This record gives sequence, C-alpha cells and structure tokens, in this order.
Amino acid sequence: MKPLYLRTVREKLELTQVTLAELAGVQQNTISKLEATRGARPAYATHTAIARALNIDPDRLTFGPDPRRPRRRAKARRRAGRPRRLTTKRRAPRAATPPAPTPATEATEATEATV
Repeated sequence: MKPLYLRTVREKLELTQVTLAELAGVQQNTISKLEATRGARPAYATHTAIARALNIDPDRLTFGPDPRRPRRRAKARRRAGRPRRLTTKRRAPRAATPPAPTPATEATEATEATV
C-alpha cells in the first residue's frame, strides 16, 4: 500500500483518520499505521474496506496513481530553474594526444635519425 497516496486521497476528500476509520470499520490506529509505514500489507478485508470508504479501486490504493499519466512534478522542477538529473552513464576516457612538435624537438629528432 502506498502510504503517501492513502494520505493524499484522504485529505482530498477532507476526511480525518478517525472519520475514515469509522467509514471503513477499522480502528484509527490502523489508518495511522498504514499512512506511516512504507510497504504496509493490511489484510485483504481491511484493504478493500478502506478502498470502498474512499470510493477508489483497491488496486489503485495499492499501486498509487496510474503510471501512464504524465507526472507534473518534473515539469514544475524544470520551471523552477532546477536542472534535470542526468543519467549516470560513464564515458570512455579520451585517448591522450601527443603534444604538437616544436622547432626544437624537430631538430632533435632529425639529428637522432641521422645517427
């Protein structure tokens, strides 16, 4: 169960934890634990009761909003002037290029070649 999504839906409907617990037929501390615990796995009956009380699909309560819908947070972050995260793909190191020959090194190489 997605705790942040559960809290978001509950607050959108302007329900308190106590009100939601009464509608779902569970205790208030159950709602509190589900909102605070990441990866919580309530009993099937509890899960469906909470979903019915919120009038949403139980799968949506489990997995959160539809992942095919575009996320708005990324656009807002870019508009705020924060840079987008780049991938951590590493580039191959560049091959070292030999230094450009100077007149002094050309003369040295010419004398070495004649010897």
